[in-house]
Amino acid sequence: MDAAESKDIADEIIRAWHSGADSISVKTSGSTGPPKIISLSREMMIGSAERTRRALNPDLCLPMLLAISPRTIGGLMMVIRHLIWGNPLTVQSPSSRPMLGMQGPFSLASFVPFQLRGFDAWPEEEQNALGTIKTILLGGSAVPEKVLEIARKLPRPIYQTYGMTETASHIALRRINGPQPRAYFSALPGIEISLDARGCICVSGHDGPRTVITNDVAEILSPGNFIIRGRIDNVIISGGIKIHPELLEGEIDRHQILNRPFMIAPLPHPELGQAAVLIAEGEADPSILQTLKLVLPRHHSPRSIIFLPQFRWLPGGKIDRGATLSLALENTQLG
Repeated sequence: MDAAESKDIADEIIRAWHSGADSISVKTSGSTGPPKIISLSREMMIGSAERTRRALNPDLCLPMLLAISPRTIGGLMMVIRHLIWGNPLTVQSPSSRPMLGMQGPFSLASFVPFQLRGFDAWPEEEQNALGTIKTILLGGSAVPEKVLEIARKLPRPIYQTYGMTETASHIALRRINGPQPRAYFSALPGIEISLDARGCICVSGHDGPRTVITNDVAEILSPGNFIIRGRIDNVIISGGIKIHPELLEGEIDRHQILNRPFMIAPLPHPELGQAAVLIAEGEADPSILQTLKLVLPRHHSPRSIIFLPQFRWLPGGKIDRGATLSLALENTQLG
């Protein structure tokens, strides 16, 4: 998608809004199942924009930068914030060089982590342009250690977001840079967070017709503050031990053991029921298994590795876990 196409889609949203549309439809990312169409009411979108404004106190005079697809919930809500707040909107092509040709300052921009991975190789003018954005939102997938390191270099506040299409974008934020970065998310004003019997997050107060029940396993630290452990449908039960793949992936990433796409997934095991396996993109390197055993808990470390030439990806930049696992099961390169 180039900038012209992105602007055309944004203009369609703006025309629908000005025509008094009661709702706008947006497709989910497909990371938790087949993509589906969600209809968001005007009230929900206004409420989401206002909660973000109260949480971030943005400069309402500077332009905002739309550098992700307006077909996604993150991009749609950037357009809606432009309409509600009154900031000018600059539209850029969604790419791995989001600051190409851009000159700040900007009040707000939203990116997916993939877009910032190559920051160190950007020309100086693009690095400087990123530094002129007063507040950056980062969402759509987990934030890898490489991007966290980049965020720590930048002077402006950067927030990881937590939310979903059904809640009209983020309902909680986590500051990941600055003198006091946080390990937990904090709910936006008016949002109520609870856990169901499975230990999964339930969201209310988002102006929607009902409480949103997620499959995200979490720990509530105090009212409104929580840590995401992983998705309940990804949990691996190996010999009676619950293994959260996302936690292991975060630990592997934190130690920077693998400079390549990877994921933890389950394989059937005759004695344990399931066993955790590491699936990695690229050339086979069986020594990785021994390295992992040095840094991961004994009964959580992957028992084998499957190497793939190429992973399967979703449009938003997330690994397509289901398709990649299916591909891995067909692969015979076990480490």
